Amino acid sequence: MGIFRDRNFALSNVAVAAAGAAVPAVLVPLYFYLESVRAMSGADAGLVVAPMAILAMVCVPIIGIFGDLIHPRVIPSAGFALFAVTLMIFAMFMTPDSPVAVFLVGAGLVGTANAAIWPTLAAAAPPTTCRRTRQAPGPGRTTRSGSSTR
Repeated sequence: MGIFRDRNFALSNVAVAAAGAAVPAVLVPLYFYLESVRAMSGADAGLVVAPMAILAMVCVPIIGIFGDLIHPRVIPSAGFALFAVTLMIFAMFMTPDSPVAVFLVGAGLVGTANAAIWPTLAAAAPPTTCRRTRQAPGPGRTTRSGSSTR
């Protein structure tokens, strides 16, 4: 467990755990809202959240370019802030009569936030010493898997 003495690796794992827990904590209630309150089918609820995946695929390469130019803490911090704003938007608009377009835009913002969080945390995580670099994948994957519902 000496690998966690590396500050970047330890902080990156804490951030990965937070993101891994936050994403399902937001999206699962959103699916329940869309299916129960809005009476959508599972397929329709999935289509409402589809912009998340589409924008994540589009934004990851673009954010990756900036990830090499900007300090590693800036982009994930912006991603977490955008994710928090999206959570507030979802909380305010989860009413029976709110427009579905709000959730489409919110899903797109979540996708953009995820594109800013995950790749840059993975780039910032490797330990600085060569010996510890070989040890990093195990705890990193365990943190990512254990913090989410995957």
